[in-house]
Amino acid sequence: MIQTNFLGDDVEIKKKKNKYTFGGLKSWQQYKDKAFHYLSLGAGRQSSVMYLMALNGEIEHSPNCAIFADTGNEPEHVYSQLQFLIDENKKTGGKIPIYVVSAGDLLGDSMAAINGNDIWGDLPDGSSKWGGVILWAGNAPLKRLCTIDYKIQPTQKLAKKLMIENGFKFLVDWRGHTVDEIHRAKQDKRRFYWCRWPLLEKRYSDNDCAVWLQKNGYPEFLWSACIVCPFRLNQLEYAKKVKLMYPERWENEVIKLDNSIRDMSRFGINSTCYLNSKQMAMNDFVELEEIDNGIGFDFCDNGCGL
Repeated sequence: MIQTNFLGDDVEIKKKKNKYTFGGLKSWQQYKDKAFHYLSLGAGRQSSVMYLMALNGEIEHSPNCAIFADTGNEPEHVYSQLQFLIDENKKTGGKIPIYVVSAGDLLGDSMAAINGNDIWGDLPDGSSKWGGVILWAGNAPLKRLCTIDYKIQPTQKLAKKLMIENGFKFLVDWRGHTVDEIHRAKQDKRRFYWCRWPLLEKRYSDNDCAVWLQKNGYPEFLWSACIVCPFRLNQLEYAKKVKLMYPERWENEVIKLDNSIRDMSRFGINSTCYLNSKQMAMNDFVELEEIDNGIGFDFCDNGCGL
């Protein structure tokens, strides 16, 4: 079987155990007219540029919809940016509808679990399962379940439902990765499911996205991430920006969570936990002049596409 590799070159793909391994920027094209296309929308800069390009007809084969998964912990500017996209879609007569899904309040569930509520069940050894905000145990992160449970699963659940309702048998997930994070772009291995990266097809960087917004008269779009995301808070510049832009949420959410996670032994976590890999309280962390982020946001490889 002839298929394309990630860079678009033709290669031979061998069938193994009744499954094909698909890869590459163009692999979605073989089922482009037979699949339900949905755009994974984080309402940050990159996914928003992808959505606006699709609205303007600048990307081949428009998606059937966009899906935004709300963790309940996004910064206010993300919700404003999401509303801007909804309003832009209305101007087109609803060309690409935006659906909002939620699996609950990530921070609220995390604090409830810390306070003794059974949110995610128990582990085989009898300790409580931790499925909340990802934490740094020592200088390494715990397994990242929050993105799967609060972003990916609710998004894909709705996508599958819409696929079936509209009579399709395949899904194409539009993801907003740019060349800055090409290592995060990995093709899905399920036979009915393909990923597409329109910004990679255009060889766009994050800076190219900013230039495109300005050139087309759109406002500047800021980042999309949970306020308390330890992958982002592990970046000193980002942590300082959150504290500056959202001082009340910094105290009521970041610091409150940070002060609650040192001892997580009831969840089977034996190491002292922090919201950064430097193993510092966040109020001390943001006082640093600079740090060498050996592990930061780029460590994220969970495939959410946002």
